[in-house]
Amino acid sequence: GSYFDSTLVALAAWPTPPARLSIVQDTPAPSRFAQPIVFFRLDTSLSLLIHTTSLTTLRIRIPARPITRALTSTHARARAPPLVYLDASTCSVSEPDVEALMMRYPLRHLVLDCVGLPKGPADAEWWAALGRRIVLAGVKKARERERGVRVMCEEEYRVRVRCAAGGGAGAGAGGDEGARARAEGERTNERRVKRGRRGLASATITLRGARSPSPPTSLPTHTPPSPSPPIISPHTPPPRALPLPPKIHILPPLPTLQTLCLSVSPALGHTTNADAAVKEAKAAFARGWREGVRVLWDARARVGASFARVRASGSQKGACGGGGGGERFLVFREGEGEGEGEGVYQGLRDVCLDEEGIFVRGELEGEDEDEEGEEGGTPVPVPVLCLAGPDLDADGHEPGCGHFVGREAGLEVVLV
Repeated sequence: GSYFDSTLVALAAWPTPPARLSIVQDTPAPSRFAQPIVFFRLDTSLSLLIHTTSLTTLRIRIPARPITRALTSTHARARAPPLVYLDASTCSVSEPDVEALMMRYPLRHLVLDCVGLPKGPADAEWWAALGRRIVLAGVKKARERERGVRVMCEEEYRVRVRCAAGGGAGAGAGGDEGARARAEGERTNERRVKRGRRGLASATITLRGARSPSPPTSLPTHTPPSPSPPIISPHTPPPRALPLPPKIHILPPLPTLQTLCLSVSPALGHTTNADAAVKEAKAAFARGWREGVRVLWDARARVGASFARVRASGSQKGACGGGGGGERFLVFREGEGEGEGEGVYQGLRDVCLDEEGIFVRGELEGEDEDEEGEEGGTPVPVPVLCLAGPDLDADGHEPGCGHFVGREAGLEVVLV
C-alpha cells in the first residue's frame, strides 16, 4: 500500500482549510494482503489536521483503526474545532471513546456503524448506561477542567509567595506571566522524575561490602552558601497581602447530541424478535438519557446555589471573577469564542450577575408524561437513535437520523 500521512499534513497547511472532509477506506477483501491506503503515523497527522482547521463535518472510516486518541489529543494546547458531525464507522471505538468524543467536541450527530458496538440490542442495561454516559460527559468535563484550573492557580500563587518572600521582581502586578512560566517549569521538572520500581543499575544501595571513604585528594575551595528558599507555612500570613486564589466553579454543559447511529448485530436479521429488541434498546437508551439529565440538572443546581449565595452577599468580584480571592464562576464558551480566554482560562468565560437563568432546570421528556421544568429553562430532548445501519435504502431508519444528515452534508464524495 501507499502511505497517505503527507496528504493529511498538506490539508492542514492549506491557506483555506476545508470545513467538510471525508476519508473512507473500504474494508479489505480476505484475500488482500495489504491495504491500498496506509496511515503510518495517524495519531500525529490526524491530530494536526483536526486542530489546525475549522472542521464542522468529518467522516473518517479506517477499518479497525483506533482514532479517538488522535481526535482528542491536546498536546498542542490548540482549541478543538467546532465539529458537529462525526462519522467514525468501521473504526475501533469503545464506550470510553464515545465519552471522550462528547467531552471534546460539541457533537450534534454521531455515526458509529460497525465499530464493535453495541454488545447487543437485547442488553437493555447497556443501552441505558450508554445514554447516561453521554449526558454525564459534560459533568466529567467540568470537574476535570475545575481540577486543572485550581492546580494552575495554586501553583501560580505559591510562586508569587516565594517571589514576594525573597524580594523577587515577579511578585508585583506585572509578574503574572513570570509566575505562570515558573509554575509551568516546576510542573515540567516534576514530570521528568520517573516513578516506579528502580532497577539494580540505578539502585541507591549496594549489596557489596561497605568501604571506608577515601580521603579527598585536595581541599575543597570555599564557596559562599546559596540563600535557602523561604519556608512557607500555612499559618504564616502571605507577604505583601497577596490575593488568594479564588475557588473555581465551572458549570457542566448541556449535551448537544441530536442523533446517534449504531449498527445492530447482523445475526438478528429483520425478524419480529429483532424488531422488538430494537424497540427495547431505544426505550432503554431514552431511560438512561433521562436519568443522566436529572443528575446533570442537580450538578448545575449546586453551582447555581453557590452563585446565588455569592450574589446575595454583594461580592461582585466573587460572582464575576473580576479579582482575586472569593469564588469564581465559569462556563464553557460556545461557537466562535471557544479559543478565547487567557492561559488556563482558554475556552471559558465568567458568569455575569444577570445570568442566573442559566442554572434553571429545563423540561425533561418522559415516556408517558413530561417532567415540567422551571420557566426559562433549556429543554434537553432525547437524541434520535437509529439502528438501521449504513444502508440508506434499508428499512428502519429514523426520520432525520445521522445517516441522512451525512448525505445532505455532501459526504458521499470520497477524498482518498
